[in-house]
Amino acid sequence: MQDALRTLHQSFLTDPGSGKANSIIRHMVAETLRRLEGGQAEPVQFVRDNFVAACHPDGNPQLIDANKWVPRTKDLRAALSARTHLLTHGYTLVLRDVTGGGKGNISQFWLALEERALDIDDADEAPTSTLDITYRRTEKGEVKPAHWLRWWLKNGEVRNRSGKGKFFLGSILLLSAGWVVMYALSIFGMWLSNEPLTLGHVVKLLVTTAMFGLVWHEVYRPWWQLLDHRVVSAPSAVVAFAEDPCQLEMYRHAGEKWIRLVRFTADCPLCGGSVELMSGKPDHRIPLIGRCLESPHYHVFSFDRSHLLGTYIGPPLPATLSPNTDEIYAAKHRIRADI
Repeated sequence: MQDALRTLHQSFLTDPGSGKANSIIRHMVAETLRRLEGGQAEPVQFVRDNFVAACHPDGNPQLIDANKWVPRTKDLRAALSARTHLLTHGYTLVLRDVTGGGKGNISQFWLALEERALDIDDADEAPTSTLDITYRRTEKGEVKPAHWLRWWLKNGEVRNRSGKGKFFLGSILLLSAGWVVMYALSIFGMWLSNEPLTLGHVVKLLVTTAMFGLVWHEVYRPWWQLLDHRVVSAPSAVVAFAEDPCQLEMYRHAGEKWIRLVRFTADCPLCGGSVELMSGKPDHRIPLIGRCLESPHYHVFSFDRSHLLGTYIGPPLPATLSPNTDEIYAAKHRIRADI
C-alpha cells in the first residue's frame, strides 16, 4: 500500500494537474501516506469538510457548502484512475466511500489497495459508467466585474429594464451603431479622395479594417450575441483583472430578463481535470463547449445551460477509456486490503 501511495505522491509532485478532483486526490494520497508511515494501521478516512479545509482557497468549511463544492465521487475516481497506470501490474488503488446514517448522511472516503483479477463473471453487476458531466454555476457576486462596471453589475447582475440596465444597454446599442457608421464613413472618405490607388492607400485600408474589426469583435459583438446565445464569453474589459475567464449570461427571473457575470465549471470524468467553457471553434460549430484544461482538444463536452449538463463530444476514445470497457475493467478488481 505504501509503495503505491509513494508512486502516486511522486507523480503529483511532478505533475499536480488541475481541478478540484486532482487537488482532493492529491491531498488524500499525501495524508494517507503520512499517517501510514507514522504507524497508523487503520484506513485513513476523510469527509467532505476535510477536503474543503485542505483544498479550498479559503479553507473554511463553515463558510463553504462542502456537498456542493466537492466533485462527484465518480469524478474523484476518474482523477485517481488517471494515475493508477503507474502502479505495479496486478494492483491498483481505488477510492472507496460509504454514506452514513443520521442528519446530513455524512459520507466517508478512503483509499484501498485492490488486486486486478481476471474473473469477469460479475461484469453485468458493475455500475453503468458514462461520460456525462454536471456543470456548476458560481453564486451571485462571486465573479467580480471590472471596477468601472461595478456601479452597473451590483452583486454581479443587473435587471435589463432597470434604469441602469436601460442606460448601459442603450449605450452599447448607440456606440456599436456609431462604430459601424465611423467605419463606413472612413471607407467612403477614402473613395471620395479621388487620389490614385497606391500601396499606402491599400495599407491604410487594411489597417483601418483590422482596427475596426478587432474592436467590434472584442467589445460590441458579445453583447449582440448574448441576445441569441444567452451565454457568451465575457469581454476582458468587463471582468476584473485578477479573475479567470468567465461568461455573461442572460436569464429570466420573475418575468424579467437579467444579465449576470458567472463562471461555469465541471470535473472531467476522464482525467479529473477542470472543465471550463471555451469557444467551440475550430473543431465544433457550437459557440461554447466544455474543454478540459488538461486536454482541451480531446476531452471535450457539450454544454446545456438549462440543465447544467454535458456529454462527451470529443474524438473517438481509446478502448481502455470507453464506458463499456470501464465497466468490465471495474468488475475485474477485487478488494485485496483496505490498507
